[in-house]
Amino acid sequence: MNKQYKLSDLTDIEVGELQRCEGVKFVSTTPMLLHNSQVTDDYGNEVKPQRYKYNVVVEIIPSTEERESKIETFISSLTYAGKDHRIDKFSREFRVLKEELGISKRKIPTTLGESLNEFKEKYINE
Repeated sequence: MNKQYKLSDLTDIEVGELQRCEGVKFVSTTPMLLHNSQVTDDYGNEVKPQRYKYNVVVEIIPSTEERESKIETFISSLTYAGKDHRIDKFSREFRVLKEELGISKRKIPTTLGESLNEFKEKYINE
């Protein structure tokens, strides 16, 4: 049987990172509307947009032991106890872990030349 983890009160960003992680399968996702997150003024204009927290049950898909342990470390850093006692979210170690799992944000090209090289690698060399 695959390992399952229940994570609670995740933000949109944390859920997005979990979705980008290869080797993680979502079993269930329960969105919960945050209190006072959708505020409108007297004319009906939205002042604050709706925001959600999520309760998620994820499953680690079996692969190599090393990869499973890295995924497990990443998932455990999203738990309440992990946020206090695991890898610091702002540390270099956590950023390297996310890069190894393929979660980190894609680098946006700064120049036209970089974007052309990316396009060339992706579409022309196929």
